[in-house]
Amino acid sequence: MDFIKAFLKKYSALLLPAGLLLAGLIFFVPILLLGRTISVKKQNWEKMASDLDRLAQTTPPKEQAEQVKRVLQQLQEEVKAVQTMALQTTQRELIKYGIFPKSEDTSSQIYLDFGRRYRAAVESMITTRLKALDAPSEAEIRAAGGGVGGVGGVGGIMRGGEYLGAGMTAAPGAASLTDNPMVNALCMERAERIAMYANPRVFAWYDFWESFQFLGADLALRDCWFAQTAYWIYEDVAATVETMNTGSARVADSPVKRLLGVSFQRPVSDLPTGYSPLNVPRGMGTFTTGLAADQPAYILPGMASPLGTLPWTTRMCNEDIDVVHFAVSVIVDSRFTQAFLKELCSSKPHTYREGFQENGPQRQARHNQITILASTFSAIDKQSPTHMYYRYGTDAVMRVDLVCEYLFYRKAYDMIKPEPIKVLLGQSANAPLSPGVGM
Repeated sequence: MDFIKAFLKKYSALLLPAGLLLAGLIFFVPILLLGRTISVKKQNWEKMASDLDRLAQTTPPKEQAEQVKRVLQQLQEEVKAVQTMALQTTQRELIKYGIFPKSEDTSSQIYLDFGRRYRAAVESMITTRLKALDAPSEAEIRAAGGGVGGVGGVGGIMRGGEYLGAGMTAAPGAASLTDNPMVNALCMERAERIAMYANPRVFAWYDFWESFQFLGADLALRDCWFAQTAYWIYEDVAATVETMNTGSARVADSPVKRLLGVSFQRPVSDLPTGYSPLNVPRGMGTFTTGLAADQPAYILPGMASPLGTLPWTTRMCNEDIDVVHFAVSVIVDSRFTQAFLKELCSSKPHTYREGFQENGPQRQARHNQITILASTFSAIDKQSPTHMYYRYGTDAVMRVDLVCEYLFYRKAYDMIKPEPIKVLLGQSANAPLSPGVGM
């Protein structure tokens, strides 16, 4: 105790400062820690204030929500409009209403009437829309005093507007007919008063209906459907040529000089010469009685194209679309080959009746259903026997052979698709195990 008292007495003067120092330390440490906490909170508050300030500047007004809603609604309507336009491409005029999907009248008369209307429509397409005729025929040459046409042998070439089959050769002296002034004058007169060369027989279904025989409602209905489908494709080819030749009054001025044909089951150069009374193409082998020889070539899974082209699009018939391949051949001014291809694949206008009803409101629409799969270009020798009576003008001409793909949207026309066709396409409960059997 004496030691403690002596110590306190000796250092009593230092006790107060030491106490104050100790007290300061006790209060300083918490204040230091509190300051750090306040600094962190300050930074957080500043960041929060900055975020609030940014949000205040970028937060859209309450009216914008309604604007966004309207934009989304507009986009949905545009999607519906695109879907509608896609369906409208396959909603087209019919040659005769009341036949599809099945006519109540099962007699032959309704199908014979379809055939008459079909041929009239094709003739109008050639003469009125395309302003076309074929070159003078042998009969016209003889009537004009030009002598007998110099073609003979077996097989065939184009003799005027008469296709005689493949492989025919010209008889000696045939080329001299092109130098006959009377023949040349007749050919030139024809070329000066038409816009291009074509005749209804470049479309195989035209001849088919000329020799059509009624062999039962189901077969006739199927023939009508194939013919109608083919006609829609014929129309697009004709529309292409018509647009290309707009303003042309004579062959020499027309970019498209001649329409050689449109075919589905074989290349245009191999078209048959006609149809026998039983709908069997003459000289083309064996076909089932009553089965159309040039029916549209639906491309089904596991089936090759009859035109021998492997489609780079890889498209084939499925639940949404029907895919058809066709061949088309024309003779064009060599400067317009690419223009023809572009125009063939362009959008085209058409009209249709709502619900495929004859008294349904008529609507306007556009379609673009053609894709070119393969193309071949070859120079034309104007002096060859094949072109003996044709006058294409002074410019170089080329033959263009195309294999194309055509799309139909099933939702658009399944309502009128006959049951026999649905069976062939595998759309019916009565369809065979392998779709397309019999096509």
